[in-house]
Amino acid sequence: MFWQADGESWSRQRRIVAPSLNERISEVVWKESAEQASQMAGFMLGMPKGESRDTIEGLRVIAINVLGQVVYGQPKPFGLMELPRDPDSSMSYIDAISLCTEQLVVAALVPARLLRLPVMPKTLQTVGAALHNLPNLTKNMLHQERRRTASGAGAPDTIMSMLVRLSDQEKDKGHDKLHGRVSQYLTEDEIAGNLFVFTAAGFDTTANTMAYAITLLAAYPEWQLWIQDELDLVLGADKRSDVPEYSTTFPKLTRCLALMVTPLPPRACL
Repeated sequence: MFWQADGESWSRQRRIVAPSLNERISEVVWKESAEQASQMAGFMLGMPKGESRDTIEGLRVIAINVLGQVVYGQPKPFGLMELPRDPDSSMSYIDAISLCTEQLVVAALVPARLLRLPVMPKTLQTVGAALHNLPNLTKNMLHQERRRTASGAGAPDTIMSMLVRLSDQEKDKGHDKLHGRVSQYLTEDEIAGNLFVFTAAGFDTTANTMAYAITLLAAYPEWQLWIQDELDLVLGADKRSDVPEYSTTFPKLTRCLALMVTPLPPRACL
């Protein structure tokens, strides 16, 4: 897998993976994040008076939903995360990968065969079932992606689709007869490993960064006004409902960037 690779293997995977992380993907992230945030705001504001929800939990839902769209092309409306808790229940690839990500330490350190033992708690048995099912779920998902591509069905580019396309293009070239080298492509296990890394690593880092930013704004309410001033200036204060263009808007949000990239209150950056 990508995180275990070194030397030529790492270099080969990097050559294929790097082109997948481009501005087209960033634009999808921008649009999907805005849509998820809008849905979360509506969900929070629509709750009955006196009820409350954990904001951090909502941010984790946004993180996994954006990854589901960007990495796999599987959009999902905002809602409280409801993952399978029964090892015998059916689960999709996103369900399985989300379970493994939620219980990442257990999934990484404990073999699936041990997690599936009847003496284990149901939650851990379900994680074990997810680990056991992931290879076949991944294989089926990649097969469906290749069928979609072969049929010419139009769909937005995702990290998965680009990894599959770029790898298959290299694989179709066959051997480099001039230099006697095999062309550079990813095996199925390498594609699966990279997808897992994008999801597992991207989920926690994104969710925790957003959670820290929200906590920071709650602790320093004066910076909420500081951020709002920039949003009103860049986006306009007219409550626009359409998502602004990523390429022209994102570079102007310097205060928002300062909030997200610094471990200190924004005052320390000025």
